[in-house]
Amino acid sequence: MRKIHVIVAVLAVLCLALFLFGSRYGFKMGNIMIAPSGDKKLLEQLSHSFWEDIQFKDFDTAASYHEPEIQKTLDIGYLLERLFMVKPEYLDIRNIEIQEVDIDSSGDRGRVRTKLLLHILNTKKTKEPKCILYWYKKNNKWFMRLESSLRPVEEDEEKKKNRRKKRAIEKIY
Repeated sequence: MRKIHVIVAVLAVLCLALFLFGSRYGFKMGNIMIAPSGDKKLLEQLSHSFWEDIQFKDFDTAASYHEPEIQKTLDIGYLLERLFMVKPEYLDIRNIEIQEVDIDSSGDRGRVRTKLLLHILNTKKTKEPKCILYWYKKNNKWFMRLESSLRPVEEDEEKKKNRRKKRAIEKIY
């Protein structure tokens, strides 16, 4: 009878430890991480950090998740405005949820599905967009490909001009 109590107590402690220190991709206690895929956990952390940088309008740090050559050419504010159709200064990210992390069979490409809760300042509007962040590994370091889904297309400038013309015509009439 005593052995059963000991076994139940040990199982209860293990379950409690898993509940307290477990995550979707492994077991973390302090700086010690045990995970079948450390890359998935890393991509989850990097993606969350990226959205936090956007949340606090730290666009330079948000650009640092890209390769150094690309960082200089990125206009994170414009890319966000293009994605959410709201100027970045009116964007208030209230919640960041990492829904899923996928890594391809080579282990060199990943994508992170995220869901955000946004409040548009000066309005009563809230949005819950879902975004996918694309990552690739180069020299054992992960880099983001934010521009792959958000980079302006050549048509964007033409569309902007047409929209401006249309608004100007609407103002006249």
